[in-house]
Amino acid sequence: MATDPHATSPQTPAPTHVPWDGPKGWGFATFIVALSIAMVFGAWTIHKATFKSPRDPTNVDGDHPATDTPKITAPAT
Repeated sequence: MATDPHATSPQTPAPTHVPWDGPKGWGFATFIVALSIAMVFGAWTIHKATFKSPRDPTNVDGDHPATDTPKITAPAT
């Protein structure tokens, strides 16, 4: 009686071929990354052009509560 040699050996999966369909979605992903970089650069440019430090002596708009508080002085005796 002949035995099948493959019946006792562990089975190996059949080789499968997945055809390449091209770069799906990479163009859109590249667009999103470029858009993000452009938005960060734009926000940084606007920040650099408009930011004034609260300690800047030319900042006289009065929006900062740290500069609006009156100084406490001791009463004269």
